[in-house]
Amino acid sequence: MKKLFCAAVALILCFTCMPFSAAAREMPVRAAVLSDLHLVPAELTGQYCKAFLDYYAEDTRQHPQSEALLESALAAVAEHARRDGIRYLFIAGDMSKDGEYRAHEILARRLERFENETGVHVLVINGNHDINNSSASTFEKGFYEKARKTSPEEWLSLYRNLGYDLACSVFTPPEGEKAGMLSYSVRLEGGYRLIAFDAEKYSADSTSDGADEREGYGNISGALMEWILSECAAARAAGEEIIGLTHHNVASHFDIEAPVMPKLILDNWLVQSEMLADAGMHLVFSGHVHQNDIVTAYSDSGEPVTDVSTASLTGFPNSFREVLFDRAGGRLTADIKTLDVDCEQPVVFMGKPYPQPYQYSYSFGQSFGRQGLGVLGASIAGAAVDGFLGAGEGILGLLASAGVEPESLAGDLAVRLGFAGTNPEFAESLVSLIRKTAAEIDKTYLRFPGQLKKIVEDTVIAAARMQVSDIPCVRFLDTLGFGNPGRGGNFEEFGASLVAYMFGGNEDLGGDPFSADCVKRMENGEILGKLIGKIACSVAAQLLEDGFDPGVGKQAFEDLVAFLLGASLGEKSSFAALSDFLWESGAVRQAADCVVLSAMAAAVFKGSGLSGEIGVWLRSLLTDTSPGLCRDSFAFIDCQPVREVPATAENYRIPFRVECGGLPGSLNAMQVTWLTKYSVLAGDIEIIPSGGACFGGSSAAPAGVRVAVQNESTVASFNALEAAGLSFFPYRLPVVRHRADISGLLPGRTYLCRVGDARRGWWSEPFEVRTTLAGFAGIGCRTIAQVRSLYSIFAAMLKIIFEAVARF
Repeated sequence: MKKLFCAAVALILCFTCMPFSAAAREMPVRAAVLSDLHLVPAELTGQYCKAFLDYYAEDTRQHPQSEALLESALAAVAEHARRDGIRYLFIAGDMSKDGEYRAHEILARRLERFENETGVHVLVINGNHDINNSSASTFEKGFYEKARKTSPEEWLSLYRNLGYDLACSVFTPPEGEKAGMLSYSVRLEGGYRLIAFDAEKYSADSTSDGADEREGYGNISGALMEWILSECAAARAAGEEIIGLTHHNVASHFDIEAPVMPKLILDNWLVQSEMLADAGMHLVFSGHVHQNDIVTAYSDSGEPVTDVSTASLTGFPNSFREVLFDRAGGRLTADIKTLDVDCEQPVVFMGKPYPQPYQYSYSFGQSFGRQGLGVLGASIAGAAVDGFLGAGEGILGLLASAGVEPESLAGDLAVRLGFAGTNPEFAESLVSLIRKTAAEIDKTYLRFPGQLKKIVEDTVIAAARMQVSDIPCVRFLDTLGFGNPGRGGNFEEFGASLVAYMFGGNEDLGGDPFSADCVKRMENGEILGKLIGKIACSVAAQLLEDGFDPGVGKQAFEDLVAFLLGASLGEKSSFAALSDFLWESGAVRQAADCVVLSAMAAAVFKGSGLSGEIGVWLRSLLTDTSPGLCRDSFAFIDCQPVREVPATAENYRIPFRVECGGLPGSLNAMQVTWLTKYSVLAGDIEIIPSGGACFGGSSAAPAGVRVAVQNESTVASFNALEAAGLSFFPYRLPVVRHRADISGLLPGRTYLCRVGDARRGWWSEPFEVRTTLAGFAGIGCRTIAQVRSLYSIFAAMLKIIFEAVARF
């Protein structure tokens, strides 16, 4: 009877446990996310000695407050674990300030204590500051000195109870290698698998110089990727949803991240992010960029990967995230919210509690407001001057690289003004003055580079107070404390707005007319033109003070210097200064002539100039539509594949760098070349007679026209910024280079063409191709949008001229 009773109890327990186990396996689960703690424990500060506080006084991160910030964050997570049931705490790297062994030791103990007190499991991964970092330092003796750094083996020992103790798999690199050795995976409650992957470069097999020293870049080695993909496959076979945790971004959070700031994102990110997406890793938590931002990218097959970047705990906006994961409906969703570090407990430093929220009362002002952004801008401008001086070309060299020769420019002006026959000395005098002034600038500043750098830096600091918009800056007046409703906003306020948007997330200028106006004025060259004007005044004054005689009045001379400096940067707006110079010097007496001459002279430049390029950058930084407007701090992410994959030139699926030209030695023939991303292998081209049939959507050409296409996979080099013949920020991208040789075109005809992938419908903008009656293919091609743009520019130019004539 006793045995029968025991068997019955066992059977009841089995039946009751089975549905509970199945339900638990697919239940929602909550986690908190911290990143970039950059901890400096009090022990390493010499009890916050003067040397320590002075050392970090100019830092934009709050290292002195890092321990206090961590305590406030842990208090909030503990309270929310009690109230809302948070089960996990993910930390996405950069645990220490610079990899100090003692900092890691103290932090690991504190996090273990947090686990024991709350029952919350802590899972960590390393960042670029944490391992083999020779910058490790301490102030324990009251002064700066080097400290013991941390090896990857020591990391594993220190953090052995913080994620690694729960691991279902740990990555082991090939023999003799260490890259990625801190990677592991954990089966979480509710049917999820966290894959924490170490993508940092700190070992000889991963760094560019073969040294065991942290490099700052991120990369997934071939062996590590193989392990990640195998873990993803195992998770999917077990019916688990996959979550990634790493330090570097796996997808591009803003247009210029990869080309301009490659240390922020994985090497070869375009390929690796799509591999992760196709493997089922649809959600990754990262840090490193110190800003709250969420971006969703898609593989060619429509699989998403959403990279959730969390801001640094020790820098503005000092926040952390909480996430509710759910897998109802057979797919992963994440309900994400962002909280202030002191949402539950004030930040208390050296016995002083900061008013809440800390990011408003102290952090923003400490990071960006003490000396103002003018000082920061001055250091950036000073670095640009160093680059200019390092080129050693001088003003005339830069003008030549921008396509401007004084002789041709003066000759064209003389013809336009009717001086070619009546005043032949005009062109000669203008050339002489341009060359003499340029030589004097070079002599003064290239010989004494510090002088130019100081002028530029001083001018930038003064320009920070320069009004750049008639619209007041008030968007952040009540929260961050900058702006003034009683006047138009200035340059420094625009910079502060940019910082607030970028680091805080939720970039949307819809409610900020001041910032929107500033971006527009930057794009059209007005703001940079004002800055160049200020520098020109300083340069001209210095030259005149040194005894240089330009032979024209002071105002005319300042205008000429402004033109030379602006033109050297490829600034179309600088030709307004040329127009002013011609007027002030008495070379012309008709205002309409100045307008015509400025427009004509500006036409020698190709591209949008430096300000246009920077304006595009700023717009990309201040407008964020992925995964949607104002969805960087609070967002519901549905990791659902899409049927229609987004295709643009910016994500390299739509052809870019489309160029065409005649084939040497061939009649009625031309060549079209274009680039696409590494995975778009199709090289289709569709050609139709202009004014005839519409495009049909397949690779086709008129009767008698022959097309031969070649496709080559390669790695191409680009420059993120090109202006005035100068190139900056080189980067490389895996692409397919397509080439189409076209023959049999009829002479004297116009054709419409487009290139791309016909099966997927990823076509370029249509462009025109014209052949001459002699039978040679026209070497130029413009897209229809470009042609329309040219017409609109021409119409606007005519309007300006007529208005000027009417005024005078």
